[in-house]
Amino acid sequence: MKRILYIGGFELPDKNAAAQRVLSNGKALRDLGHEIIFVGLTKSVPRRFNFEGFDCHEIIYPQSKRAWVSFLFSIRKESELINQFNPDVLIFYNYPSFKLGRLKSRFKGKIVFGDITEWYEAPGVSLVSIIKRIDVWFRMKIILPQIDGLIVISDYLENFYKGKVKKLINIPPLVDVYEDKWKKNSNPLNDRYNLVYAGSPGAGNKDRLDLVISSINKARLDLKKDIHINIIGLSKQQFLENFGTTLNDNIDDTYIHFNGRVSHSKALEFIKEADFSIFFRDSNLTNTAGFPTKFVESISCGTPVITNASSNLHTYFEKYPMIGYVFKSLTDEELILGIKLALSSSKEDILLKKEFCLNSRLFDYRKYTDKFYELF
Repeated sequence: MKRILYIGGFELPDKNAAAQRVLSNGKALRDLGHEIIFVGLTKSVPRRFNFEGFDCHEIIYPQSKRAWVSFLFSIRKESELINQFNPDVLIFYNYPSFKLGRLKSRFKGKIVFGDITEWYEAPGVSLVSIIKRIDVWFRMKIILPQIDGLIVISDYLENFYKGKVKKLINIPPLVDVYEDKWKKNSNPLNDRYNLVYAGSPGAGNKDRLDLVISSINKARLDLKKDIHINIIGLSKQQFLENFGTTLNDNIDDTYIHFNGRVSHSKALEFIKEADFSIFFRDSNLTNTAGFPTKFVESISCGTPVITNASSNLHTYFEKYPMIGYVFKSLTDEELILGIKLALSSSKEDILLKKEFCLNSRLFDYRKYTDKFYELF
């Protein structure tokens, strides 16, 4: 049994996707007999608390430029916690390169792993963007190959680091299917086709919500069906600010419903009640190296997905065609034809797909426990 200190920019218990990931990883490691201590971030008063049997600690989220500079370089707080808990293993979640390098040097007797879920491109010419680009490049190319092992989130990252690190496992976002929030909801048959987008387009609009809306608009006209879409995570005003006010004419409030930010549990309720969840992503380094948590959550809720082939999603659709529909490209023609194909499904067929998704337990952390065993 090893004591593991898991540190990163996650907001426990469920305020961001990072929190969902590390908790499931922590459960897998705990099932192997290890003790897990989490150190995350908070935008309020830091506290120590117990969540699902885990000892959880918080560091204040940097609120100013000076605080951000300190966060990027200072290792004082981390050093205090490492000295306090004396762990055998340190897992750093997407950690700043300068800090990670310094901590590795200071605590040479510790096993150091990285949990890597992104390769952020940091566009722009501002000083902040330049610093971020340097940090990302240094972390991905220089620091990570020097540590003891990596937990990566995608095939792209696995292929990139293969042969560069001693230990390497590929773990998608996971869930605990026995938690109440993943339990099945009733989905009565009716003539309405309900779609849902749940999330945030993110920096640089990694989710092309504009294409979702325009494609549904065109497909809806041809199908002449009762189609509704709930958009969770941002308001109509935020959407227009992100994608351009000229798109206002594309938004028909009679069937496109912006619900703004809601709790994570409420977002899952919207997903469960939908016939399909839907999202599209551009092909770029950020999306290829990452893996969409919203895909995992939708399948785990029992809701098939309409999407395009970002990250390594195509491998899941090839192996499990009942989980929804995937498109090779983001051309208008392919998206519209694909949406029309999905929404031409009978309600009975959609219910079969929903049952398959729910019962597959594709992303239950218990299916990946053996992979975590490979780290030790």
